[in-house]
Amino acid sequence: MSIALEIKRDISLNFPIDEVKKAIKTVSNSSKGKVMLKNENDVMNTFSLHVMGGMLVFVPMNIQLKKISDNETNLLLNTTKSTNTPNQSNEIIDKFLDNLSKALTGELKETEANPKGGCAGIFLALITIGGLTIYYTFS
Repeated sequence: MSIALEIKRDISLNFPIDEVKKAIKTVSNSSKGKVMLKNENDVMNTFSLHVMGGMLVFVPMNIQLKKISDNETNLLLNTTKSTNTPNQSNEIIDKFLDNLSKALTGELKETEANPKGGCAGIFLALITIGGLTIYYTFS
């Protein structure tokens, strides 16, 4: 059974709005494809993202930033998704917010998360069992 799940987070951050915008992009760029920035509107201070988690579970997120003062920003995150895994959706959002915190404090950097060299490719395996094809993606 699938239900419509609305999740909201309203957070005040002690960082300037430009640093929060940069941190959102850092999380997206360092996520190895798990956080996809779908749309960014610099005038409205909004972001649309798709955040992957688990086996083919993704959570579409909308983020709106509002400048409270020179050193404080309000972040309003909301999502509405038809899902049968509400706990997993909450975990995915919490992990995104944790990574955003790490990006804001300098613990997460794009260069550290995506180092040059090494195996950064994706391996796709196709398994056919009784006429059913199953796709697996490994990275």
